[in-house]
Amino acid sequence: MRADDLLTATDEVLTAADDILTVADESNLFRKIFS
Repeated sequence: MRADDLLTATDEVLTAADDILTVADESNLFRKIFS
């Protein structure tokens, strides 16, 4: 595995984690609005 591939994979994992956090944030917002 080249270092370049590793960087790309790491970037994809970070992007996915960021998406999960964004979704979690949005669902918290919905809970605050509708609670």
